[in-house]
Amino acid sequence: MQSVVLKEGSKVQSASTNSQQGSIQSTTGSVASSTHASSSTPAMPSPGGIAGLGVPATAANYEAVKRAQELAASMGFRHDPEFAPLINMFPGHPPSESIAQQKPAKAPVLRLDALGREIDEHGNVINMSKPTNLSTLKVNINKQKKEAFQILKPELDVDPELNPHFDASMGIDKKKLLRPKRMGFQFVKEGEWSKEADRLKNKNAYQSEAQAELKVKQAQLAKAKAEPYINPNLIEVSERVITKEKPKDPIPDIEWWDAPLVAADNYDEIMEETIEGKLKKDKITIYVEHPLPIEPPAEPAPPPPQPLKLTKKEQKKLRTQRRLAKEKDRQEMIRQGLLEPPKPKVKMSNLMKVLGSEATQDPTRLEMEIRTAAAEREQAHVDRNIAGSSHQQSVVRRKSENFLTIQIR
Repeated sequence: MQSVVLKEGSKVQSASTNSQQGSIQSTTGSVASSTHASSSTPAMPSPGGIAGLGVPATAANYEAVKRAQELAASMGFRHDPEFAPLINMFPGHPPSESIAQQKPAKAPVLRLDALGREIDEHGNVINMSKPTNLSTLKVNINKQKKEAFQILKPELDVDPELNPHFDASMGIDKKKLLRPKRMGFQFVKEGEWSKEADRLKNKNAYQSEAQAELKVKQAQLAKAKAEPYINPNLIEVSERVITKEKPKDPIPDIEWWDAPLVAADNYDEIMEETIEGKLKKDKITIYVEHPLPIEPPAEPAPPPPQPLKLTKKEQKKLRTQRRLAKEKDRQEMIRQGLLEPPKPKVKMSNLMKVLGSEATQDPTRLEMEIRTAAAEREQAHVDRNIAGSSHQQSVVRRKSENFLTIQIR
């Protein structure tokens, strides 16, 4: 890697091995070329033995070369010790900080007139802007924020009242037209409306009581204002209502809780002798007698919810559904082997179809069994009819008796 140098009177040699070196070459080369071009006289050797460019060592040129060297060092270029540093190509000593930086100006002189106003050296009044007070109240700060961030209300593009077909009697509100539509469902938490109803109920009850008391007080005040000069001796005195107290029970000779345990009839006999001789020890056991539970005096509980009354059609449908569900459960239990499957209903007409080859082995026995089973089924049918008719007869008899008792009364 070769750095940019100036050797034996204004010859610039630069070489780079990659794109980054090329960029540094162009930067330093431009500085060198600009300084060389600006020189109209041949370069004179510097006291240090390095040829100069004949350019005055100004602060701007010095800072430009210094920045170029710092950029080259930051990108990885190393200085070759064979050559002098590039900063020494300017003749003379580097500009001091006093040249680069201007001396600070003197503090301005404060001049005031007779009225205390600030004036310049010619006597003219200097217009001073009023300093802003940064410390202010929170109210003013909020007001400024509100004015700075104003919330723009939506406005209608076209006023509906300007439409010739607009009907004001339809009750169309402009605010409702500007109101955004709610998207989606608005779910309500369970018990929210009931709590609100209870709150309103309690509030109305309290307000009604307060209003009643207020009306009574207002009536009393109105009556007192209407008759301000009434004589208190003329006020009719009503009879005093005497509250009858419940008569107290007489003090017994012996309390009821001591009677089964004490052999005496009163406490005087116990006082004369020791208590040990008057106790019935056979009545004293290890068991504890608990008092009978008594319901607390409170309002009766609300009645339970009444069942819904169904129509005839709904009752019939419900019976059908219940019967189908019961039959389905029975079939499921038969399928699982929990119940024995019913025997096939064999008749003389379907004998060969149901039994098949068994009917030819002993047809006389099978015929007897089939006829016996048919007779049992018929008898069961008759019994069911009789039971149903007896139930109906009992219902009719009970209704007739009730009707007769009502007529007699």
